[in-house]
Amino acid sequence: MSRRRAALVASFSVAIAACTALSTPAMSPPEQASGSVGAAAEAGRFPVTVGTRALTPAMPRSAGRPNVVMVTADDASVDDLRHMPHVRRLIEARGTRFDNAIAPSPICVPARASLMTGQFAHNHGAETIHGRHGGFRSFDDGDTLPTWLDDAGYRTMFVGKYLNGYGASPRRSRTYVPPGWSDWIATVDPSTYSYRRFTVNHDHRLQKVRRYSSDALTGFATDLLADASRQRRSRGTPFYLWLNYVAPHAGGPVEADDPLARHPRHRDRRTTPAPAPRHRDLFEGTRLPRKPNMFEADVSDKRNPSTRRRGGWSPLDKAILREQYQQRLEALQAVDEGVAKIVRKLRATGQLRRTVLIYASDNGWGSGEHNIVGKHQPYAEHAGIPLVMSGPGIPRGKRSRLLVTNPDIAATIAALARAEPGRELDGVDVLGWVRTGGNPQRAVPISKRGDPRGRLVYSGVKTGRWTYVRYVRGGEELFDRRRDPYELRSLARSRRGAAALRELRELHRELRDCAGESCMHGYYAGSR
Repeated sequence: MSRRRAALVASFSVAIAACTALSTPAMSPPEQASGSVGAAAEAGRFPVTVGTRALTPAMPRSAGRPNVVMVTADDASVDDLRHMPHVRRLIEARGTRFDNAIAPSPICVPARASLMTGQFAHNHGAETIHGRHGGFRSFDDGDTLPTWLDDAGYRTMFVGKYLNGYGASPRRSRTYVPPGWSDWIATVDPSTYSYRRFTVNHDHRLQKVRRYSSDALTGFATDLLADASRQRRSRGTPFYLWLNYVAPHAGGPVEADDPLARHPRHRDRRTTPAPAPRHRDLFEGTRLPRKPNMFEADVSDKRNPSTRRRGGWSPLDKAILREQYQQRLEALQAVDEGVAKIVRKLRATGQLRRTVLIYASDNGWGSGEHNIVGKHQPYAEHAGIPLVMSGPGIPRGKRSRLLVTNPDIAATIAALARAEPGRELDGVDVLGWVRTGGNPQRAVPISKRGDPRGRLVYSGVKTGRWTYVRYVRGGEELFDRRRDPYELRSLARSRRGAAALRELRELHRELRDCAGESCMHGYYAGSR
């Protein structure tokens, strides 16, 4: 397919109701502190929250440029990984698991746009789902990771869900293909959220699909991989595939055992995905996670109104939530099987050893922690994402404590491909830091804008240890996740948190509008 390089205005956004409810190689030590925040850290201004001694990345690189296959789920939580045996065996066990990976803006569109730009949402501009600052219409896709890879000689392939509202605007053709993609098979809204019958834009041609969504997307992806593998063998062309599943996002059809069908008047109106028939009731009876922050009774320390649930949780409330949780796990099984088929195809075509494999989610998901179900929030369950990588240059059998963000994933892929980014990257190539060990720290901004006007709801800062949140309507929260991993007690009004609060307030002022080098691009030896 010929390259498409024109920058185009994106279309009006549409989203399903449930969605609303590498840069250049890592810097040498003198460059790490070139930004004001890094210089301040080394000057000793953040000893409690970040530390003061800059770490030095190691930069081993395998010969040649690898293929890259990134598989992402939609709204999958970190806890879901334990129910995905193929991902754990084929990627995690053969590579690195990042235990501290986050989506700085844990919402559909901002998170996925960061995976394409290496930038935080306040810089790429797609900050929410609807309106002027949200959805497909708000995103400038003329200069993104696929265009950089395309310019670097990669074959670039996309399969699955793009940005909310794609294909549903009267101001943009339904067969529009963003620049940089060699092969394009994207679901068209609003059909994206139908697990049984949907439409894809297949290289400028609309195609109706009557097959279970995850299985169909896997089939498209393996066919493309077979062809791209032949091209790599014959011409030496490396490839990049982004396979973005809809599961376990809520979608149709509504089935007889769904909460919406069985309890249509219940106040929560829990939406669910539609598992593949072969996985239906596979997790019947599975209990909700047993964690101290589930259905949190005392939220007097929280300033977030979403943590307050009037009337508490009745047995029926919990039963409905458990059914949603069950169906989400069941829907993920076809994704897990899809990963196995991807690996099998790469092995059969002789490309597995040349390929970096990445499994992640756009954002996380909560199932009752802090009384919240869904995403959007700054807490560990909502902002945390599953992230595992394997392949050339990835340490094997390692669990990393690095704070890694969606923008870092894009920056890391660009560095692996030796592609030249066309944007100023906020993210960093993290692979050189994986081997540092110890307690590496770095600070990144977090934020969330609401719908439909895109007004700021909260902003803050996360480090490897601390979470600081400032709510626009008033109040702050501060959590020491090393001592309080379930974020049960905010230290914002505590003497014990006073020093950290002072530093994080300053980091918040420095980082909330950071761009490129003014963001923190280095890691430090750890807070005391």
